[in-house]
Formats: sequence, structure tokens, C-alpha cells
Amino acid sequence: MGPSRRLVALTVDLDEIDCYRAIHGLAAGGGEAPIYDRGVPRLGELFAREGVRGTFFAVGRDAQRPERAVRLRELAGAGHEISNHSLSHYYDLVRRPPSVLVAEVSGGRAAIQDAVGVAAVGFRAPGYTLSAELVEVLGDLGVAYDSSVLPSPAYFAARAAAIVVKALRGRRSRSLFAGFEISLAPRRPYVLSWPPFVRGTERVGDRGGGLRELPIATIPWARVPVLGTTIVLAGAANAVRLCRLLSGDFFVNLELHGIDLCAPDDPGVAALGGAQPDARLPLARKTAALEAVIRHFRGEGAEFVTLAEAAELAFQKPLKG
Repeated sequence: MGPSRRLVALTVDLDEIDCYRAIHGLAAGGGEAPIYDRGVPRLGELFAREGVRGTFFAVGRDAQRPERAVRLRELAGAGHEISNHSLSHYYDLVRRPPSVLVAEVSGGRAAIQDAVGVAAVGFRAPGYTLSAELVEVLGDLGVAYDSSVLPSPAYFAARAAAIVVKALRGRRSRSLFAGFEISLAPRRPYVLSWPPFVRGTERVGDRGGGLRELPIATIPWARVPVLGTTIVLAGAANAVRLCRLLSGDFFVNLELHGIDLCAPDDPGVAALGGAQPDARLPLARKTAALEAVIRHFRGEGAEFVTLAEAAELAFQKPLKG
């Protein structure tokens, strides 16, 4: 394996529209499911056109619904990895007792196994928030990798400010004032310790090698997140310029969401328009931005991998940075 090998993982969180209403403190909707009904098929089609495979993080309660399980089986049949985004997507998961942590991790994994017939080997926590107790549970349950860490002080500061603004407007967000310790974590794959930015400490969840962490992409130094939201808001040309700033990274974990390929006129999406700018963007603009980013990395010679593959490859030498 040559030292110039570069890995890119396209990862997609499948939070349904009710999760976004909870973030923005909006009233419950009428049962619309634009993520699974519209966003997931479009992402599957986009990835097929571009010849890439991704990792889709499914919430267990969605996998238990037959019509959504069908979508997950279609993704798995196309070669994509289906991974665990917890059973219920509690934004305050890290504040729940240990018994709930175990139930959320193991329950999400079991629901995906039942729906897809393939084990979910990784985990991503709701809201990019971890705790020592949750990391311990992941280790105890034999999770192969975690991909919850978003090492971005800017993101968590912006999230805290948004929570305050919503509260002043009389809306209660389900997001947490939490995650600031993760914002200083390493940007490259590493074995997770706690606190996550301290090196040389005892490893939490160490069960023979430790829990492998695959952080979400951020720009060096400034640590601005490179997510689906920033990509579609930037537009194709600026999104490519943003990704060029990651040229020194041997592993890039681009986190997208199913809503990144939802259109403003998809059922339930219009209700988010006043609180979420990307919900107002035309579908063609979003699609073009994601296509441009994929083609940019392919043009740089990157290899597109699932996170399960990355968890094995990213820690090998000479690839490891």
C-alpha cells in the first residue's frame, strides 16, 4: 500500500423530519417522511451515477417501520454500509442512565440487523455528543468504530447561540449545551480516549486495542465543518474550493444528511424554511454541489470507502498520518 493512498468516506445521517422539528422547537408534523421517501432514493441514485458507495446511519425506530426498512435494504443491496445511529435518536442521550445507553446502542443495532439482515458494526451519536459512559458502553458492546466526533469549536458555539435565540423566541430546542470537549479532539483517525483531546491518558472503552474514532471532516486550523449543509449552501464552485483545503488529509469523512437532497416542495420540508436556510434551496443546486465534491475528490485520486473499510485501513501504515 503506497503512502499516497487517500480515503474518502461519504456518510449520511438519516434523521427524519421530526428530528429537525425537535431541533428548531417546532410543533409536530403530520407524519411526513421526506427523508426516506425522497432524500434517500435521490442519494442512492446520485451515488450510483457517480459509482461510489457510502455509509448510511439509520435510527433504529425508523428501521422498524416496514416502508423505511425497504429503503435500507435497497441501499444495502447496492453495496452501501448501514450503520447505527441509536434506537431513538435522543438528543440528550449522554444524560440518560447507563441502562438507557445500552438499550439505545444495542437496540439500534438489533433493529438494523432485523431490517437489513446485515450487522451494523459502527455507531454515530445523535448531535455529535459523547460521554465517558457512552464510550464505555460502545466498548463493552464490541462496536468496531465510532464516528460521532465533530472537532469544531465554531460549530458548537453556533449551536449554543442558536439554542439561546430559539429560547428567546419562545421555542425550546432539543439540542444540548454540550460537546465542547469534543470540539478540541484530533481531526484525524485515532483511538478514543476521554477527554477526547487528551493524549496519553487511560483509554475509555479499551477492550483490546481501544475504540477507533473516525472524526467528521473539518478545515485545518479554523476547524470549520465540511458537511452537507455547508456544501449545499456554498454551491458547487465554492464547495470544491472548501474541499481543496482538505488536501493534506489522508482520510476525509464527509458527513451528509438525507435532507441534503430534499426539495423545498417535498412534504414537510417547507415548515423548516424559516429556521433552516438549506431547506429553501432548489434541489438542482444541492445535487450539483454534491456531484462537484465527489468529482473533485475522484479527480484527486481518492478512493471512496465505507466507514467499516476505513476503520481497518486508516490505522495501517504507511497510510496512517
